[in-house]
Order: sequence, then C-alpha cells, then structure tokens
Amino acid sequence: MNDTVGKPRLGLLLAAVVLLALGALASASWFGLRQPIGSQTSCVTVPSSSIYVDWAYGYGNLTEMRNAADRVVDGVVVGSSTSGCGVIVTHYTVKIIMTLKGDSDSFLITVIQTGGVIGSSKQEVREDPLIRIGDHVIMFLNFDPEDGMYGILGGPQGRLKVINHLVYSLNVLYPDRNIDIINWRISGLPETALWDQLR
Repeated sequence: MNDTVGKPRLGLLLAAVVLLALGALASASWFGLRQPIGSQTSCVTVPSSSIYVDWAYGYGNLTEMRNAADRVVDGVVVGSSTSGCGVIVTHYTVKIIMTLKGDSDSFLITVIQTGGVIGSSKQEVREDPLIRIGDHVIMFLNFDPEDGMYGILGGPQGRLKVINHLVYSLNVLYPDRNIDIINWRISGLPETALWDQLR
C-alpha cells in the first residue's frame, strides 16, 4: 500500500492542531488583559517604563470637547484595579458628584486609563499622568457599549483636576511633562465658572 498520500494529510493535521493551540493561547492572553491582575497567576511582571502616545486629535477648546463627549462629569476617584501583562491598564471607579452632559442615572462608573502599577513595576504615558485614588476630577468621556466602561476623550485633554474648588488643566499641574496636546491653560478657575462656561 502506498502511504505517500497519507503523509501530507498527517502533516496538515498536525499543522492545524498547532495553529489551534496557538490561537487558544493568543485568545487567553488577549482576554487576560481584561481580568483582574489577581487571576493572572502566570503573568510576567513588566518593567517600569514610560509609554509614548501619538494622540489622534487635538481639541481646540473645552466647548469642542464637550460637544464631542458622550458624558461630562464631576467626580471623585474612589477605587482602582490593574491588569495587563504587556501594557498595563487601570480601571478606575469614579463616584459622580454631578453630570453636565450624558447619562445621569449611574453614580458609579468605570473609567479606563493606559498605564498603572503592578507590584514594583509602573507604566505611565508621559503626557497623561496616572490618575490617583482621591483625585477630584472633571472628565470628558466616551462610552464603550461593548464593556460598559468609559475612556477619557483625548487623553490628558479630557481630564481636569479640582483642588479646593479650583480647576487646573494637567499642563499647568505637570509643567515638566510638556503636555503640548492641550491647547489651553486653566490655573485656579473656580469650578462654578467652568460649569457656567460649559453649559
């Protein structure tokens, strides 16, 4: 019996099995990014590093950002969880104080930021300093219906910090970061004045 026909078939079958196994590993790795870090028992700790991002769009002013956002909120960051083996991602829980635009039914939302801290390793986008628990923030947000979470519109452009009822843009608070994507400087503007401007 001539088995030369069977050998190529066996080779194709082995190749298919290998491809399926690699596909399963890739899927596990991809979905692992969306899991809490505690469940990633085999995750290799990433080194501390700065991440450089080319922001897709620079907004001309806050009114333009308001019009582009799905939701504009005033809130306090009350919690976080971090995940990721290659690029770290942090999910922040934000307690809403007031909503200027968008859905006002939910008082706790999840906001995603690229970067974070896992163990002794830290990743951070240079122009988008990491959010901290306890931060009082005004955020211009885009909603992702697939995962029910929010992203910050324009990275550092879409986040303002409130300190003692005064509003600051990130380029004022972090002058050493050279956050050139922000086309405005807000330094100690009363929070009520900002809301009046954006209504």
